[in-house]
Amino acid sequence: MITLQRLIAWTALCLVFGIPTSMHAAQLATIETDRKCSKKEAYCVGESTFSDGSIYNGEFSYGKPNGQGIIFFKDGSRYEGQVLDGIRHGYGEIVLEDGGTYEGNWENGFMHGHGSYSFPCGHQYDGNFVFDKMEGQGKIIFANGETYEGKWKNGLSDGMGIYTRIDGSQYIGDNKKGKRHGHGKVLWPTKDLFVGKWSKGNLDGESYFLFNNNDKLTIEWAEGMENSAFTYSTGSKKISATWTNIERKLKDHGIKDISAQMNNVALALYGLGMEFKAQNNTKEAVKKFHYASDFVKNDQNLLKNIDSQIKELTQETSF
Repeated sequence: MITLQRLIAWTALCLVFGIPTSMHAAQLATIETDRKCSKKEAYCVGESTFSDGSIYNGEFSYGKPNGQGIIFFKDGSRYEGQVLDGIRHGYGEIVLEDGGTYEGNWENGFMHGHGSYSFPCGHQYDGNFVFDKMEGQGKIIFANGETYEGKWKNGLSDGMGIYTRIDGSQYIGDNKKGKRHGHGKVLWPTKDLFVGKWSKGNLDGESYFLFNNNDKLTIEWAEGMENSAFTYSTGSKKISATWTNIERKLKDHGIKDISAQMNNVALALYGLGMEFKAQNNTKEAVKKFHYASDFVKNDQNLLKNIDSQIKELTQETSF
């Protein structure tokens, strides 16, 4: 899974909020006037140049930019919307040089309230802002199609949220400071389920996979590191095993056709590979994905997802 913190790390420059200093203004028509607005006039339309070289065209009240207008910043950005005493305040849109845009509510020059921010790298956020930072309820659609919808604080996921991956699986649970923290679960479209507890982005304590055939795989974690042994339950049988001997252990317990069980094990390894990927432990993630690939019996969709992850991670490490 490409987690929220991983995507933020990949596109750190893209995800910097606030008004960048290097921007490109869309060249649209301005409100033309041939005179300055007097401090005695309750309303007029005019033009004013700010001390930093930015130019305002629009409505004035008693000599100050108030109402609807357009600000052309010296660095090339362009704002169109409501202003109060020359400051972005109310509803408006800014177009940035790098292709990013924000449309929504402003307060004293800050993005504040509901708004939509389109990043130049393709991400799109729609939700609440508090003084230029994502906070409250909001949804971000990443450039690769994955999404996070839920609570935000100080620009990071914080609270209950749902992260949906390209493969259709969803993490539903608690987050803190941009990382999974607390209780949560991962649900696959196949109705397979993973339940666990996270601490600062790492699995901690007992977790389990509950597969759609009612088999169960239980594993212990300590600060993101898995116990070498796990328990696989199928029917009345409880089998203690490791990834290297699970196939033999299933056969030793008299299960003649182990294809369903091995597909379950492959899915578990794929899920754990995603966990290590989220921890930026590429070496262990690739190891889990290769194990998973070896165990898949007749699930071509799972095999496709596994191969996709292996290619992505091996390409990353080749740079």
